[in-house]
Amino acid sequence: GDNMKSHNLSLGITERLYPTLSFNLSGGIVYIPALDERFNWTAGANLTKAFEMSSLNISYTRATTQSSGLANAIMMSNSIIMSWIQTLSASFNITVSAGLSKNSLLSSSRSFDTTSYNAGISCNWQTYSWMRIGLGYSRFQQWVDGPLVQDISRDYVFVNITVVPSEWRF
Repeated sequence: GDNMKSHNLSLGITERLYPTLSFNLSGGIVYIPALDERFNWTAGANLTKAFEMSSLNISYTRATTQSSGLANAIMMSNSIIMSWIQTLSASFNITVSAGLSKNSLLSSSRSFDTTSYNAGISCNWQTYSWMRIGLGYSRFQQWVDGPLVQDISRDYVFVNITVVPSEWRF
């Protein structure tokens, strides 16, 4: 396999347009010495709109990532993610999210592309000031475009219990 390293430099700006609307933008350059075309670009954009009892978040990201299942390879990922958080009470909220991603292997010797989506729903319950319980379900589907023919689908159910002491003393 390829043994590739990358170096990334990016700059960004965050702005709150109104008390309930904020965004951030970033852009940068990535340098990968092992490739013929050594330079590539990265970008990010995020928009968050808050409502009285909910919020909507939409984001786009173009970034290099370590490829899943391909040792020492770097992929360029283009992702769009949307999430809705609905607060039902001071201690309980529900999140619905969906995302679409296109990933391309950055290699001078082979080509490999994947397309995937991930959709899910989760809820968080703050049972006590020191404990939070989360429940959720997500569906992941990935299609492979290239020499490998193994598509992936996965259903994921989770339960999280987070305990945070209210005060630390040393």
